Amino acid sequence: IKMQYRISTVAVSSITYAMKAQDILTRSGIVSSIVRLRPEQTPSGCAYGIEINSRDLGRASSLLSGAGLAYRIIK
Repeated sequence: IKMQYRISTVAVSSITYAMKAQDILTRSGIVSSIVRLRPEQTPSGCAYGIEINSRDLGRASSLLSGAGLAYRIIK
């Protein structure tokens, strides 16, 4: 039986911040993927996102905040 996981997306302002965020998460054992966001997903202008397993969202938020990275959870 294949497990289905819910995915959460964290929006950041640039590919550079997406790469920094992914590095922070990877070093803490959180698997993530960088994705290009559609304009309707990001009315504030964020262009890139990090997709992670929803169960890791709380820890990921703490890590990104602690690193001073600006982000917004979009789903």
